[in-house]
Amino acid sequence: MSATENERILAWVESIGGGYVWEEEICAVTLLKANIDDSQAERLAGLVGVDQIALRVEYLSMSVLSLLAQIAGLKSLVLADAPITDSQREELAAIGPEIKVVAVL
Repeated sequence: MSATENERILAWVESIGGGYVWEEEICAVTLLKANIDDSQAERLAGLVGVDQIALRVEYLSMSVLSLLAQIAGLKSLVLADAPITDSQREELAAIGPEIKVVAVL
């Protein structure tokens, strides 16, 4: 994947109401206010160099969450409105990134 691919994905994130910080110290993508489905979330798996992804997951499957957790170098996956069990959370954490479950108010 290339910087061009990252730029395309980040432009899409902004187009659906998300945001991102892409600086030397931190590269983070947030989709906490967007309701996305599996096919949309799969696009994020193409990101390279991202440290954190924060998104609402009430409409996402475990297979897509597992795919996102496998992004090389991802340090943190923040899941908002997550209808996942403790064992599913542990399964995602075993893949690599820290898993944080939060509520969006």
